[in-house]
Amino acid sequence: MAAKLVVAPEAEQDIADAYAWYEERRPGLGVAGMLEGLKSYSYCKTKGEGIMSTPVGDLFRQASALDEHDRAALAGLLLESLEHEVDEDVESAWQEEIERRLAELDANTVELVPWEEVKAKLMRGTGA
Repeated sequence: MAAKLVVAPEAEQDIADAYAWYEERRPGLGVAGMLEGLKSYSYCKTKGEGIMSTPVGDLFRQASALDEHDRAALAGLLLESLEHEVDEDVESAWQEEIERRLAELDANTVELVPWEEVKAKLMRGTGA
């Protein structure tokens, strides 16, 4: 028996904002389709606690069947759902690191490695 997903008005805006964010970064990312698929998952509340009726393993298998771009979009949305507070010290450190790396690129003091080469090395290292 499938449960109907009821989306609160404030959540509808969050979903729309997430879709727009991902579409802005890569048109055709497919977030809308992924969100449509999520509507089939039932979720209920019991005494203030969220209880998923779809086991995590099943969700993982379903998510794994998505294409690479949709999996990335889903991963981003899930990570964003965990980020409740912004740590200004961490944000500042990341900003400094980004600026340092950009300066190295601009000064041509680092060797660029193509993504395919990095990916192949990672895959060999993990045995995948």
